[in-house]
Amino acid sequence: MGRIRPRQGAAVRVLAALRLAALRVWRLRKRCWRVLTHPRDWGLWALPPMAIVWMLLVELGVAAATGYAAVTADHNLTDLAWFGVLLACTVWYLVHTQGPEEQGRHTEGKVEHISHTPVFLFTGAVLLPPAYTLMLLLVIRLQRYSIARKPMTTYLLTTAAHTASWLGVYVIARLTPIGRVFDTGTLPSEPANIAVVVAALAGAAVWYFAAQTLIIGIARGLAWKRWTLRDLIGERQDNADFVHVLQLAVGATVVAAFSVLLVPLVVTPALIRLTRTQQLLVAADVRSRYDGKTGLLNAETFRSMAELTVIEDRAHGQPTAMLMCDLDHFKRWNDTYGHPGGDLVIKAVARTLRAQVRSRTDLVGRFGGEEFAVLLPGTTVAEAELLAQRLRQAVRDTHIDGLTDQAGGAALPPRAGCTVSIGVAAAPEHGTDYEELLERADRAVYQAKHAGRDRVAVAGDLPEVTAPKQRDHREPAGRLAIEVA
Repeated sequence: MGRIRPRQGAAVRVLAALRLAALRVWRLRKRCWRVLTHPRDWGLWALPPMAIVWMLLVELGVAAATGYAAVTADHNLTDLAWFGVLLACTVWYLVHTQGPEEQGRHTEGKVEHISHTPVFLFTGAVLLPPAYTLMLLLVIRLQRYSIARKPMTTYLLTTAAHTASWLGVYVIARLTPIGRVFDTGTLPSEPANIAVVVAALAGAAVWYFAAQTLIIGIARGLAWKRWTLRDLIGERQDNADFVHVLQLAVGATVVAAFSVLLVPLVVTPALIRLTRTQQLLVAADVRSRYDGKTGLLNAETFRSMAELTVIEDRAHGQPTAMLMCDLDHFKRWNDTYGHPGGDLVIKAVARTLRAQVRSRTDLVGRFGGEEFAVLLPGTTVAEAELLAQRLRQAVRDTHIDGLTDQAGGAALPPRAGCTVSIGVAAAPEHGTDYEELLERADRAVYQAKHAGRDRVAVAGDLPEVTAPKQRDHREPAGRLAIEVA
């Protein structure tokens, strides 16, 4: 009996995964229909004209090239068999790594997403005709669309970038000895031929990286109107991880040269184990740096990022502004709707604050309880005051969903009316370092409270009000949280 129970457990898990996948596809149809029938919600037309032109040119060009390659390429039953193996491995990988990745993508905050699906696309581009590799890509992208919650404009451009990457690998494989190696099923033995194959595989990997990076990087530059290397290609660690995935892709392709059956027997289990391990490490890192309630970073990360931002602005002669936000009469929300209702208010306000600031530069923080902070690089006092007024109004207009009557437990319609008092301080007028800005903004909050709440106070504009208690914002990790908004 001891041997039967694990098998029963595995069978239950497989059936549960299949039922979940079927339910997801069934629900996804409504979402897809709504997206297709509401193109105005795609976010494309809100971008600068040059960004729109670039995206449309890339997507149309890639679609035309892929269609031509798919129609003109030959295929046979062997290709179909290899496609079946790679498709099964791809689905196997997606099913076993979907849960942790979906949880990570739904985490409020900046979370790295790890995927080794380029291994299957790279191998498919070398082994298969374009039509089959395209079907692999569509399966992967459909699964990604169901969990990523990205705007359609971003989703289509990323799909086009992936397609351009593997399509280039296919062309390189057909123009070099790589194609002949897989047609014969034997690796070259002479050093010169080995060098040519290695160079071709390396060139294919370079193309995969460069095509995807350039397509997305140029779109970012045109959309954000910033052309720094970090904005265009992302963080160094993200690029290093991408290079590592491509190294695995080249290795998997060489393994497939011996036998495509080694892909399900060796490559896929190893990729699943590697991805799950990395997902666990990322999840542990998120738990150590992010607040579980709002998805904001902890005190140590906030301090280091905020201090560095103030120093950089000071070195470049730029102003820096700090906003301290404190919800008004928050205890009433807790008393009326219970602590779960108070948590809903905190989460809703956090989302509102993030939505109102610059996503690439501004920092939004939570100082425990009902206090929040916003750091605004390159922002003057006047600009910060205008933003603070906008934040104050946005919080007032925020509707809190999911509240229930504390006594009867009945669901209540969305409630509005939460207000916030905001204190503003800026460098160099009110201080030259992080601690001084934090102190002056914190005092300005009490000025706003003393003046009647639901208002903005700039440091020094009103008489100083003694705070009821001097607060130490250098709290242990986990109490204070921020996010790159």
